[in-house]
Amino acid sequence: MTFQTNFNPLLSSQCGSCDLVTFRPYQRSDRPWVLKANSHFYQSFHNFDVIFTNAVDAALDVLEDKISNPESNYLITESTARPVGCIFFSSETATVGRIRLFFIEHAHRGQGIGSRMLRNVLANAGLNGIETVVVSTFDRHPEACRLYESFGFEVANRFWSTAFGQTMQQLDYQISLDSTSRDQ
Repeated sequence: MTFQTNFNPLLSSQCGSCDLVTFRPYQRSDRPWVLKANSHFYQSFHNFDVIFTNAVDAALDVLEDKISNPESNYLITESTARPVGCIFFSSETATVGRIRLFFIEHAHRGQGIGSRMLRNVLANAGLNGIETVVVSTFDRHPEACRLYESFGFEVANRFWSTAFGQTMQQLDYQISLDSTSRDQ
């Protein structure tokens, strides 16, 4: 699959019926919002327990350790000058990278913001020599599954898991970035 690679994440644009949105790099000062937004949403809408908050906190520790790596791409999406979404991409090996903590506030979903965020991450991954991108989610996130599948991600692994006080299927997706997308 080929992705547009000249996308500038700092540009503003209109997307559908949503407010003006901007993408900017994650800063460590965004951490409280990322932690609170993810925790609140998953505890309120999916009944995840407090262990989820600890897992997000631990994931942010790992990601912040990699923040200066050139292949890392951590974006905050803002609307009316406040965060409404985030996505984190970092390498696991020289050719494999992982998407983590991909989140958009409920009121801003279904407006194309997530597609723009994902397109940006995939394009930048290809520019940095990443050949395979992986992401894990749960079956109770059908919107995320549809988004990944629309980009060409395929389920590489599916298994039942008990996590965060819930029993659900974990879906591990992956996509191979072809040489055309990496060379653009």
